[in-house]
Amino acid sequence: AAGEAIVNRGDLVTEVELEALEEYGLLKPPQPWKDVAIRTLLVLLLGGSFTLYAYRTHPQQISQPNLAFTISLLFIFNAFTMQIMIPGRTVLPYLFPAATLPILLAVFFSPAVGIMSALVTGALAGYLAPRGLEMALYVMTAGLLAALMIGKAERLGSFIWAGLAAAVGAAVVIVIFRIPDPTTDLVGKASLLGTAIISGLLSASLSFGLLLGIADDHLWASMPNPVERCLHAFDPGGYLCFLF
Repeated sequence: AAGEAIVNRGDLVTEVELEALEEYGLLKPPQPWKDVAIRTLLVLLLGGSFTLYAYRTHPQQISQPNLAFTISLLFIFNAFTMQIMIPGRTVLPYLFPAATLPILLAVFFSPAVGIMSALVTGALAGYLAPRGLEMALYVMTAGLLAALMIGKAERLGSFIWAGLAAAVGAAVVIVIFRIPDPTTDLVGKASLLGTAIISGLLSASLSFGLLLGIADDHLWASMPNPVERCLHAFDPGGYLCFLF
């Protein structure tokens, strides 16, 4: 039956189980090159879809070399981090800062672009995770809510609210999928809920730090309404605006 385990860890494998494993193709030797090719194709498909969307909605901003290069690096680093944290893990995937990239792109462009990046990231996370639908919704929901909550990012509090929104969204997904799940004990459920909250707050912290770290004159000039953003910057004294 669908979802039924053929053999559990530690059990003695009989001829019946061997036949079932062979029938489902689980005894075939691994082919790493095939996995790499498929994942590369998926990344190119998702990256191309996002690039096309960003170009159609913000053609002037996405054509800026500095901004385009920075976003490309962010996407590559994001995909590399997911490859390390998600496959074959239990709790670590839920610590992934899913809302960091959507927050940054919502600030650079608009909430719609941030939402699009959340959908793209969630699709990749769902492909990599054993519990694909759960992980995809976890990443998408956290990123989507954060992109909507960040607003114009005129104050540090905007990042805090975005992080809290991401944490709540991620925690709700955990509740939906894990609370009714009899295979997850109480400690596991509590750990996943705590990890979801940490992930949201970590996303806000990383996005704020990255925004200050990668911003320069050319990057800020390519952002929508850079003067307004600078006049309402994160510090009352305007020290950051003076630096930028």
